[in-house]
Parts: sequence; C-alpha cells; structure tokens
Amino acid sequence: MKEVRIGDLEFFLDGADLRYVRLGGREIIRRLHVAVRDLSWATIPGKLSREISDDDGTFRLTWASNHLPFGVPVACTGSIEVSESGLALAVHYRALGPVVYNRIGICVLHPLVQAGCPVEFETPEGHHISDSFPVSVAPQPVVDGGPIPTLGPYRRLTVKDEELTLTYEFEGDDFELEDHRNWTDASLKTYSTPLALPRPRHLRKGDEIAQRVTLSWEGTPSPAQPPMAAKGVRPKLFALLAASPDDVPTTTDLGALVDAGFGLRVQVRIDDADSLADAQFVVSLARQVNARVQLCLMAEESSDWEAARSIIRIAEPEVVFVMHAGAVSGAPNECTDVGLMGRATRELPGVNLAGGTPFNLCELQRHDLRHLPAVCFSICPRVHAYDDASIMETLEALPHVLQAVRKLNDGDIHAGPLLAEERTGSSIGTESMSPRGADILPLEWLAGVPNGLAGATSLCTLDARQLVQDGHLTRAACSLLGRQCD
Repeated sequence: MKEVRIGDLEFFLDGADLRYVRLGGREIIRRLHVAVRDLSWATIPGKLSREISDDDGTFRLTWASNHLPFGVPVACTGSIEVSESGLALAVHYRALGPVVYNRIGICVLHPLVQAGCPVEFETPEGHHISDSFPVSVAPQPVVDGGPIPTLGPYRRLTVKDEELTLTYEFEGDDFELEDHRNWTDASLKTYSTPLALPRPRHLRKGDEIAQRVTLSWEGTPSPAQPPMAAKGVRPKLFALLAASPDDVPTTTDLGALVDAGFGLRVQVRIDDADSLADAQFVVSLARQVNARVQLCLMAEESSDWEAARSIIRIAEPEVVFVMHAGAVSGAPNECTDVGLMGRATRELPGVNLAGGTPFNLCELQRHDLRHLPAVCFSICPRVHAYDDASIMETLEALPHVLQAVRKLNDGDIHAGPLLAEERTGSSIGTESMSPRGADILPLEWLAGVPNGLAGATSLCTLDARQLVQDGHLTRAACSLLGRQCD
C-alpha cells in the first residue's frame, strides 16, 4: 500500500482502493472501492492497470480492470480525484457478454468511530430523513425472503461526526447501508444495487453501469478515539476434532494439545449412522487423553435422541450445542428454534445445553434467543475481503460482536470455529475442516482473536490438525495461546 498526504488529509492507496482515509488524524473512511459480486456473493477480483499523478495539491488515479464472474468478462474503468477539500470516484462497467451477478458498483466503508453519529439522507423520491448510524450491531432481518437494509435507499448522505460534517453525493444508482459487523467486519457499508431488487441481476452483452460518488467536508475533526475493548477473561480454547477416523490426529498429538490447554470439539449428525460411528471413535480418543470435550449435535425434533444420549455418555461433554441438521443461512432453521431446543431439553435432562447458529452473528441476530440457555455462533473474517489488512481489521469488530450477543441472551457465549471460508449450510456437521485455514489466516490475527473475545466462555479455534504436528504445537496454536513456539 502507498501512503498519500495532501495537507491535513492522508490515506493509503491499495490497488484502485482508498483505505484508512484520515482528516486531521481522524478516520473518515475505512475503505472506498468498487466491487463485482457473483451469485454466491463472492467478490470477483479484476486484473488491474492504473496511472497515478500527484501535482498541484491534487491526487489523481485512473484505472482499468477486467472481472470474470462465471467466466464472462466485465470491463471496468474508473477514476479517483482527491484534494484538501474533497474527493470523487467515478466508475464505468461494460458487459462483454451475458452477465449474472448480485452486485456491481461503488462501496463506501464507514469506520466504527462513526457508530452512533447523526445522519441525514435524501431518498430517491426527494424525502429528507434524519437518523443515526447504529451504535450496537444492527440486525439484518429477512422479510418476504429478502434482507432489509439498515438505512436507505438514498442518493445523498450527510454524516455529522462531532464537529465535522461529511456529505456524500451518489449518482447512477440508489445506495443503502448495512452493518458490516454482522459478518465481523469493522465498518458500516454504503453499497449500490439495493437489496429489494430481484436477484440475481442480469446484464446483456453491451449493457453498461455508470456510478459516481463525491465527498465534501466542513468543520474541524475531533481527536482520534481508541476502539472498543473487550472486558473479561480470555475464553477457554478448543480445537475442532474432525469426526472421521481418516483425519483424526494421533493420541500423541491430541495429548500435546490437551497439555497446552486446548479442549476438543466434536461435531456429529445424529441421524447419520456413519457420522455417529465416526464421532464415537474420535470421542473415545478424546477421552483417552483426558480432554475437555464439547459436543455439537446437528439434529431435528424428529431425530434419534437415544443416539444422542449414547454419544453423550461416552463424551461426558462440558456443553452440548444443538443446531438444526439442515440449517441454511436466511431460512428459519439457520438458528436453533424453540421446538428443537425444547425437544433437546426434554430428551437430554441434566445436560448443559446451548443453541445458536453454525453461521455468523448476522444469522443469530435475526432471532429471539431467550429460549436458549447459552449461545454459539461461528466466526469467518473472510466473508467480504480476503487480504490480510481486511482480515486484521476484523479484530476491532469482535468486542462489538460480543456486546451484540450479550444483548440477545444473558447466558454463556461460545464462539467459533474460526473459518477461513464462509459456511453455506449443506455440509455442516460432516465437513472436514481444511488444514489450509491455518495458512490463510494471519498469525497476528489468530493471536488477537482470544483477546478480542475476552468475556466469552469458550472459543473453538481451528481443526486440530492445524494446531499440532508430530507432537509439537504449530505456529498457529502458539499464536492462539499467546506464546512463542519452541
């Protein structure tokens, strides 16, 4: 990344993106960029060429890039101009063939220092609405099968950050806001392609999209503020023990993990005979090394609860998580409902139970959780961006995530596992966690997660194979423990 300074304004240039834009030392934009999102919401990178000029007190960037959603080229050209008084970004897309997509266009990531700031926005119909950026993580409810934005749509947005007023003017589309902390991102996002539009979207060959955003400011920026910090004791750490005899570490390796302070979590689909048999095998290994055990049951009300009782007798788990076997993000079963938790409570008397979602905070927040004795959810820092800088930013959001869960339920909070790839739903409870996760997630991020989740009861980290090899802890395990490897 290249650092650029223009008077009191400073930012980093990352490809064609502006990051960490600060005015007088106060962050006003976390990231300004353009994105192409495919049918699965994956961000499709482009092959970039660019030209930069920096003279007469004005920074100028022009670029061209080609994106290939499903192999069909989308050509993009854009420009950014930045001066002491404001900035402007313009972008133009052209489909070189039939294109199917969910979103194409400009995104503005607002920093968390602006959470709670008063805002005013003008709707496409010309109505003026006063509101504020959310302080706590704003849920993204699903209504009539589609998600609802936090704010918008709008063509003009004014943010009053203490003594500083920021005014955005948008052209070429209607824009909305969502709370990115739902997916562990440390920002609030203004985006194009409103969620109310039917998806997927379609472009014919030769169709074009043109958008522009300008930002101006007035007033004096206040001094920078420290981010929210988590409070409490670091969570107990667990490793995910893949329920497959072919993938399980040796008892020597498991013993090394246990000696280092890790417990072991086992997932099982109790209506799947193979999954149940495999789970019974790996649970027996966990008991051989005297591990603390968490058991994750993927079940339904109609499941074979005697099978669940059988494996619980073997595992003697500290806690049993109960989630829907067919959980799908955006569906009612994405989170443990009253019926499933009620059935588990009746069938498993005396067992320390928890419920929640195998997905993100986003899915958890859509539901009333007061029927759950404790709550669980996973963490994936690579939902929207895959670079190390974006992953490291998510550490700032973790205390906000924890605070949001506490407002939903006053029981124990169990976070994890830490996912390098976002879950889709169809294979939960049977998937073998890829060992490459430890290679993708930065060690500095792994070291920061337990501190960011201080106050949670437990944190399921990575697959056990990513944490120990030949009886020795890996660098990933040492990072999570906050110590140096031998």
